[in-house]
Amino acid sequence: ERGLAPEARLGEAVRRTFRVLFELGRFDAPSATEWHKFKLEDINSTFHQQIAYEAALQSLVLLQNDGALPLKQGQRVAVVGPQGVTRSGLLSDYAADQVCFNGTDVCIGTIAEGIAASNVGGQTTSSQGVEVNSSKTDGIQAALDSASAADVVVLVLGNDKTIEHEGLDRSDTALPGLQEAFAFKVLALGKPTVLVLTNGGALAIDKLVAPSVKAPYAIVESFNPSVVGGKAIGASLFGLENRWGKLPVTMYPHDFIKESSMTDYDMTSGVGRTYRYYNG
Repeated sequence: ERGLAPEARLGEAVRRTFRVLFELGRFDAPSATEWHKFKLEDINSTFHQQIAYEAALQSLVLLQNDGALPLKQGQRVAVVGPQGVTRSGLLSDYAADQVCFNGTDVCIGTIAEGIAASNVGGQTTSSQGVEVNSSKTDGIQAALDSASAADVVVLVLGNDKTIEHEGLDRSDTALPGLQEAFAFKVLALGKPTVLVLTNGGALAIDKLVAPSVKAPYAIVESFNPSVVGGKAIGASLFGLENRWGKLPVTMYPHDFIKESSMTDYDMTSGVGRTYRYYNG
């Protein structure tokens, strides 16, 4: 209706989309597809567990490393932040409701547990500090005390399905709740700190890496690391695994939400979008 594309081009896009669905058997009888061959014994098999672990390893992106990584085993490591102790909070919006056999999230290892498993001979503590999105402050001091007593701090922040999911889009790209304020308190301790982000959509962390701030020594983007993500993050931080991937999205400064409408999908309008057109 707006004349942005001819009908022929729209038809071409529809054909490309449906071609993939046809090739994958989307419109075939279930018995005619490859998925029909999977049996009960294939669920959570050793082979599939290894695939999930490998996928988690390759999804991690090392955004910054000022000599902090790999961590040395045998140290006192404090894992602080809400995403360091969550289980189901590591899953994406499209994860199944029953990931574990008993219908809970008990089979999902936390990031703190993954770090503890890799910190052989060391001591690993964990503390939530703050919640993902609330104004509660009662856990901050305990987390700061834990960080103060450690040799290295792993600060794990981000968002979860309470912040964004299908049908719920964010209007702000900043860390929700008190997470950013909590991060400043942790960084002010002056401890070697690794920032790990877990999130679906990209987060704006420019305030945490500003020249005037005691910035993290290393920054890892883990997105939604899923069931074995905690194990993969722990092994990667200690250099036991090395599969770092590349960033598939553009991380904008926080002011981007003021410079461009979140519903404007024109890649070149205003300050532009993506690495190809952003000029802010």
